[in-house]
Amino acid sequence: MAAFLLTAATSPVSVAQSGSGTVRGTILDPSGAAVKGATVEIQNPVSQYSRTTETDDQGRFEFVNVPFNNHHTAASASER
Repeated sequence: MAAFLLTAATSPVSVAQSGSGTVRGTILDPSGAAVKGATVEIQNPVSQYSRTTETDDQGRFEFVNVPFNNHHTAASASER
């Protein structure tokens, strides 16, 4: 099982202006190295909103046009 760190940020300016925003972050392993190809999911079980993406070469991910609400975010990666 791989251990990793999920860091994420939202853009409150986008949320205030449009009712949606951007969630972006970086997946890092315990040594601080970027995790390429990790699967990242954002979801809201009440509204049924759900999206999945993969991290890039620098471990970064981004979800755009995320409706304003509380969301759960999870990431997973296989050991290489």
